[in-house]
Amino acid sequence: MGYSTHFSGKFSLDKPLTLAQYNELNDFSEKDHRHDAGMPGYHCDWVPTKDGEHIEHNNRENFYDYIEWLEYLIEHFFKPWGITVNGEVTWQGEEVGDLGVITAKNNVVTSKKYGEDDEEAMNQEKRSMTPQQEQLVLAILTKLADVQPVIDPYYEDHPVYQCIFCGKNDNLMSSIAHTEDCVVALAKQLKEM
Repeated sequence: MGYSTHFSGKFSLDKPLTLAQYNELNDFSEKDHRHDAGMPGYHCDWVPTKDGEHIEHNNRENFYDYIEWLEYLIEHFFKPWGITVNGEVTWQGEEVGDLGVITAKNNVVTSKKYGEDDEEAMNQEKRSMTPQQEQLVLAILTKLADVQPVIDPYYEDHPVYQCIFCGKNDNLMSSIAHTEDCVVALAKQLKEM
């Protein structure tokens, strides 16, 4: 058993991959790099999208060294191919508070882990919201701070989590994806306010 991280979003490529490049990246992703020198880890789970215009996580569990893998792909594949990577992908790990964003800008990768006292980001967010939106966001954040595992007899010793918006119970990774869908629905409501 390992540590799972959920990713949301994808990185854009400034030009689509050729079929040969697409296949090379997919083959690279499927390979176990356990015995390959100079690799960031055992598996690279960044893969091209079917249209060959983006890079995204393949939804495989236990993806480690994801920032280093993205940097590796840029240095060893995209730069030699004359392709520039841009975009943002957010991550959410199993542990509460393990979340952040990976940014690629002109083939330079940075990351930021969100923390409880990320005041600058919260202040920027507040400046762009109406008072009603601020109240809704505050209510959401209060609910998020209270998320606790529940024991479901069906899962026995595996804790499950309940979506704070609609109440659906599921394992952690499914709950994160489900809760994201609920947050997207709430974001639409915010725009309508």
